[in-house]
Amino acid sequence: MAVAISVLEYGAIPDGSMASGTGTDNTESFRRALADGRPVYVPPGTYRITAGLRVAAQQLFGAGPGLSTLMQTSVNEPVLIASSGGTRIADLRLTHFSLPPDTISVPDGVGIRCVRLGDMSVIERVAIYNCTSGVYSYESLTEGESNYIYSVQMQNLRIERFRHSAVYLRGSGAGNTGCVLQNIYAQNRSADGTNVSSLYGYYFETFTELSATQLNIEWGDYQKGIVIAESQNTNLRSLHFERYRATLTHGSFIDIRGSTSLNAVLSSIALKNCEFSADAASEYSIIRVEGRAFVFLQALSVEGSVISGNPTLTAIVCRPDSHEMSIEAMGVRIIDHSFQEVDVRPTSARSVIRRFNNHPPSNAVPLE
Repeated sequence: MAVAISVLEYGAIPDGSMASGTGTDNTESFRRALADGRPVYVPPGTYRITAGLRVAAQQLFGAGPGLSTLMQTSVNEPVLIASSGGTRIADLRLTHFSLPPDTISVPDGVGIRCVRLGDMSVIERVAIYNCTSGVYSYESLTEGESNYIYSVQMQNLRIERFRHSAVYLRGSGAGNTGCVLQNIYAQNRSADGTNVSSLYGYYFETFTELSATQLNIEWGDYQKGIVIAESQNTNLRSLHFERYRATLTHGSFIDIRGSTSLNAVLSSIALKNCEFSADAASEYSIIRVEGRAFVFLQALSVEGSVISGNPTLTAIVCRPDSHEMSIEAMGVRIIDHSFQEVDVRPTSARSVIRRFNNHPPSNAVPLE
């Protein structure tokens, strides 16, 4: 194994201030260290940078996410750009100096931008703050070039204060496959305790295979929690929503959609103390399925919902494309009686609900 080098050897100075956004610009020091080709160690301290640092087939790691901080002070820049295979980013805190204004759109202002990130790559024990999106993959850096994220592992991440999404993984071409996500905590609350608004918690599109375990979405205003779009085989386990405020009419905690047949397995889902207001979202659902999809749901509980006004809250909403849809839901427990029925339109397509708690649903299924 190659011996790691320290960014201090290349002139980096950890004198950044999160209070003022000032400090030595360490961008070139980091670039020189990464160009060396050996693993790069970031000792404790706060390092100010002004441009995104590209980590390609390389290791960049710190002393821990509470000790080694990269502070981006250019609002449009990512903190890191991860690309190629065999890339490892670990034990760091990545942050912009402040939360980007809502006029900044992805891919600008993200924490980690993934560009053709390949197999054997790992992102682990990283905390990401003040971004448009925490981990983001879609557009390539080169116009007209396809982008993908392939056989990558992400685990033990904390993402706080984001405008667009905590994690957004989408391919602009073939190749999105084999990724594994585990234990990711997303919280969208500002330092003064007010909620930050975002479009999504997690967004996954154009995957052939994807597995995720223990995804958390808490404390924030969300239009949609998790989106699975045009992805063939998805397995999500242990999904936790808490203090989540719904802000989009016809939005949902989990949105599944596809123009070609897709399979999704969802298990162990908990909704706790989530907020619903008729003014913010007059209709909201736990799971919304559109197009052609085969979905198996096992073990869902809802408790402690806070409701104002009279929003329409529906457990499962289905909008089939012809009859190429099948939904099986087992172990659904609405403890607080907040979500009351299954909604399938047109009603002639109600046969798409194959099972619901061991019985076929009627036109309106009250939940016990």
